[in-house]
Parts: sequence; C-alpha cells; structure tokens
Amino acid sequence: MGDKSCYLSAGATKNTTIVGFKKLFNTTAFLNVRNKLRSMKDKVAKTLKITPKHLKTLMDKLKNVQFFKRDRVKQTGDTINEVNNNSGIVDDLYQGDMVLTEEQADEITEDIEEVVAEVEGKPNRTKRQAFKDHKYPNTIWLTGVNYYFHAFASKKMRSVFVKAAKQWEKDTCINFAENRMAKDRIMVFPEQGCWSYRNDNYGMKYDFGSILHYGANSASFNGKPTMIPKDVTYHQTLGSPFISFIDLSMLNEHYKCKEKCNPTTSAKCQKGGFPHPRNCQKCICPGGYGGDLCNERPSGCGQTIQASKAWERFEDLIGRGRDEEEDFMKCNYWIESPEGTEIEVKILYFTKGLSVDGCKYAGVEIKTNEDQTQTGYRFCSHDAVGTTLRSYTNRVPIITWNRFDRTKTVLQYRHVPGTSDRSKPKPDIAEPTTRRTVSPQTTTTTRKPFTKNPPVTIGSGFKCKDDPSCPFLKTRGFCGKIKQFRATVMKTCPKACGLC
Repeated sequence: MGDKSCYLSAGATKNTTIVGFKKLFNTTAFLNVRNKLRSMKDKVAKTLKITPKHLKTLMDKLKNVQFFKRDRVKQTGDTINEVNNNSGIVDDLYQGDMVLTEEQADEITEDIEEVVAEVEGKPNRTKRQAFKDHKYPNTIWLTGVNYYFHAFASKKMRSVFVKAAKQWEKDTCINFAENRMAKDRIMVFPEQGCWSYRNDNYGMKYDFGSILHYGANSASFNGKPTMIPKDVTYHQTLGSPFISFIDLSMLNEHYKCKEKCNPTTSAKCQKGGFPHPRNCQKCICPGGYGGDLCNERPSGCGQTIQASKAWERFEDLIGRGRDEEEDFMKCNYWIESPEGTEIEVKILYFTKGLSVDGCKYAGVEIKTNEDQTQTGYRFCSHDAVGTTLRSYTNRVPIITWNRFDRTKTVLQYRHVPGTSDRSKPKPDIAEPTTRRTVSPQTTTTTRKPFTKNPPVTIGSGFKCKDDPSCPFLKTRGFCGKIKQFRATVMKTCPKACGLC
C-alpha cells in the first residue's frame, strides 16, 4: 500500500537480491507458480495475435498519438518495471511486479485457457469471475493491518512505509499497527526491486490515475508504449505515485468502511465525495476539492483565479531545489468563470528533465474531465507544450506537485461560451489540437467529429449500442457481471450481452 516507489539499499548486488528474494518466500510454492505461468507463454502469445485489419486500424489511430520523450532520472530506474528489470527479478514476477499465491496462479491459467478457447472458437463454459474470492471477507484485515520491519530495513525505508501506511489510514477505517507477534502480519524488508501480492479491483469506474495502474511504457522491450489510453491525453497520467480518490473509494467499499456512516445523518458530500468513516460529518473528496463537504478549494498553497475572455497567464514554481524527497509539495488552484461559460487551458511551458511515467517526481494536473471523481489530465513533459484542454463547466482545478529539484509550470487560460455539444459520443482516439489552453473549469481535448451511425434508441434514452471493446470484454466474462453491475453492463455492452 502507498507510494509505489522503492527506497532500498543501493549497495545490494543483483545476485544477493535474487537469492534473498527467493529465500523470503515459500520457495516450493513460489517456483511452482513461476513454472506454471511460464508453461503458459505460448498460449498467451496465441491470444495476442492481431488480424491485418485490426493492425491497420491500430496503425491509423497511432498516427494521431503524441508520444512524449522519456527522461532517465534515477540510474536504478524510474518505474517499478525498470527497478525490477535492473535487479534481475522481473522474470520471476507475474506481470513484472506481482507475487501470486498458487490459488491465484490457478485462476489466471484457467483464464488463459478460456481466452485461448474463445480465440480458437471452442468455448467450453462461462468463465468464473474473481470479483471477490470465495474466502471473502475472511481474507481482509478485519482488525487492522499488522506489520514489522526486517532487521536490515533502513531508517529511510521505515519512514517511507509508515508515511504510506498513515496515508491509507487517514482516509479509510483501516488501522495499521507495528506488531511482529501477530498471527497475520506483513514483513517489510530491503531488497532491490518492487513487488506486491495480487488483488482484485471493485468494478468501479476506470481511473487512469490509480496508484495501481501500470505506466504507459511498463514492460516495454524497445522503449515504446505498451498501452495507450483511448483518450490519449491521459498518456502521462498512467503509473501515478498518488492514491487516487477512486482507490480510496474502492478500499472503503471493500473493507465496509462506508457502512459506518448513516446516510440520513452523515455529511451531504458534493462532487461525488463520501462521508469519512472516522468522522461522518466530514467528507473524503476527489482530487482538487476540499472542505467538510468537498465544496471548497483544498487548504494550503494555491489560490482561486477568475478567467476573462482574453488569454491570461498562469505561472507556478514549486519545489525546494534538492534531490528526491520522501514527501511531495503540492499546490491547488481553481480557475473559475461566469455561469454558462467553459474554460480553455493551454500548456506553454514545463521544466525539462522529469518526464517519466505517472509524473512521479513532479507535474501538473488539469481537471477538465467531465467526471470530477476521476483523476484529471497530468503532464510532466516539455513535449506537452501546445496542448489545449477545454472544460465542461465553469471551474477547472489545477494541481501542481514536486518532490525533486524545482519545476515551473506556465499555462494560458480564458473562458469561452458554453456549449451543449458535450453529450456526443467520443472517438477512440482524441486528436491533439495545434493550440493549447488552460482555463478554470472541467476541460476536454478537441476531438475529430464523430461519424459513426447513431445508436438505436429504446425507451427513456437507452442506447442499444456497444462499446468497440465489447468483443474482447465478452471473452473475459464481462457479461457474467450483470448481477453485480447491471447499469455498467447495460451502458457498455448491451448488444453483446443480449440485453437489447
């Protein structure tokens, strides 16, 4: 839990790391899992084959994608995958950073077999869903999380772990306690590399800014992106060092923290926030919002700025000008404009040298997205200069952060007449505009006109139209989630799942 970054002994050698890594887990079980997954390599490759038609479509879409030059800040690596690869342990971990139990490995190999069967046109049954395993809730820390430190854990490592634990503890009902005698406990130990045990998400709205999300270049063998979001403006957001609001909401749901607050007497949270399980009269708020009810700008540095019709300049300088620090400096701004207007924001400058996946050292977040519970668009590359975003409303939260050196952000912003043309379907790829602007309100990137045929409409606005990803989602058992997530299935794949 907490920041994905590793603060580990720089003097450990690769061989020491590998030997220590394997000693610290049940060797027999660990090797069984590794061998089981390696035996599936050829079958996995079979599921990844792409038809010439799909390849052409993909290449056409990639022409509209702006790729950011990546910087190397730390020699040991700037991402989990780089750290693990440089430490010689990446091949021993599932997806480069996860240690699986034998039960989880069985579930994954079963999933692979099912997908292969679908690809070969020989499906044999409906695939099991692993939303919660059969042991839930016995597999959660009902009485709190116990941990203890290995004797070789450094002072810095202990400090970082405790701070990360407090970050989770602060906005959930989960308590952390140092207790090496507890029956169930976590051992925090020093090794070159980062890994965690695999968990399942809660079926909540997809969040590109989740701390659990891989970076765009994760596991790349040629330095090029291995994943590109449909809304390409989220490219640098992937691989975040921050716990997102949706991460917190998911954890509070999983640990039943939300049940601690009575809906009738608890705080009436705005902007999608929810009552705090430790104080039901206050809210846990999405990024960029604060106060007891999520209707204020977060406290601390920053200010509220009023936009006009003319372009105006925004500058932010943040950081202590030192080497990497444990804690982030963070500032929150609001750009606002009159009711009925929207805000445009354009990036003019960002300090060079810190462009890495997830902007883990410094960056700027511009929340022009329609759903404010989700993370906004993040940038930390000078290559983003010229990017223009436009809000959905008359307020745009701007968040800047830094924990390495000092960084400068320069934006332009103005307000423009509001439009009602925001409900149209969006294409798979958002094409960058030639102009970049920033303004106070939720913003969006300018997109190509949507040319597909309109969906069939049934009843009160229901659209019998599938998302392009539905054929793949169906092979992954998405339609089997109808009982838990009927609204999501209806909205995403109504045709594929036989709902219309």
